[in-house]
Amino acid sequence: MSNSYSFLRTSVFALFALAGCAQSKPPQIVSPQSASSAAQPTPLALTSQFTSVVTQLNLGAVPQTAMTDDMHRLGVNIFQADTLSDPANLAVLKAIGAISGEINQSKLSESQYQQLSQYQHSIANITPWDLGDLNDNRLQMAFIQHWAFTIPEWPDSAIETLNQLIRSHVISGYNLQPKNTYADFEPAQTLLYGHSDPVHAQQLLALLQLKGIQARVRLKPKQSAFEVRDGWQDSSEGDRIQDNTEIRYSKEYDLVFEFNQRQMQDAFLPLIQQYAKKDQENQTGLIDHSWWQPFIRGLAPAPALQQVQAILIDFNEFEAVILVNPAKVDATISAIQAQLPNQTLSKRQLWVNPAFYRYLYGDFK
Repeated sequence: MSNSYSFLRTSVFALFALAGCAQSKPPQIVSPQSASSAAQPTPLALTSQFTSVVTQLNLGAVPQTAMTDDMHRLGVNIFQADTLSDPANLAVLKAIGAISGEINQSKLSESQYQQLSQYQHSIANITPWDLGDLNDNRLQMAFIQHWAFTIPEWPDSAIETLNQLIRSHVISGYNLQPKNTYADFEPAQTLLYGHSDPVHAQQLLALLQLKGIQARVRLKPKQSAFEVRDGWQDSSEGDRIQDNTEIRYSKEYDLVFEFNQRQMQDAFLPLIQQYAKKDQENQTGLIDHSWWQPFIRGLAPAPALQQVQAILIDFNEFEAVILVNPAKVDATISAIQAQLPNQTLSKRQLWVNPAFYRYLYGDFK
């Protein structure tokens, strides 16, 4: 399979345009060499500037995940406290392609200042549903545009039909999504990561870049609803209490990853477990908006994943995907058919991460 993928021009970064996260003006990075009429900034001022760049890109939680090995691999020396900047912030900027080259002294080169400035202000021409690659240094910048244009017009009748299945306790949740958005991905090399928050997606992509993960990426929007577990101790604008059941309605996305090496795929779940899975309230060291039960699916068996059954309900150009305990799949299909006798149903196997597998059995983490 060719590795010459064009870049994730669809990307989730545009999700932030909807969330109002891309409205403020990026901080100005001024090269000391070019600031001839101004006093050269102190190291502390430079540290503040680079930290603010990372924050402006909505990656503020990512530097805390940077380990010494990550910095060495990226060519970032671990400076003394009184030199240029926090190396973790520089490692993140290098990982996403905002700065290139070795950083061996207590200052950036003139060309590195220019590169960082150009990165902040560059605007990508983005085509919805384009493919991308985690190696592409435009990944984060392209993420900022045009998500609104990739969101389909969801079929209201299908959504209400599916919501009624939850209210009547036939199913615990569903994803409604366009058909065939990853049909060309190799199943054995593919993992799907679902979430609802755009900043989380951006930080996850930066985290994977920081850790040297290589994968082809596609964004897939979806409409979701699911039962809220009591132990989550959080709330959302989409939460509703109906028939004594708390249901969360949410516009979400899947990031679909096709890994070109098995070791990269095997490294994905441990990274999620360490940096994107909440195990206690107010937990530190995680990327923003991490869930108690991350939602990861595989299209083929993998040692770290557990098998479930997916029931597919056909809604013309859309399909609803409902994950169930394999022991309950036939009973669930019968219950759905009793309420939706005119809908076409099918089933297939999927494999999910242990935390989500526990969700299907009623656990909250």
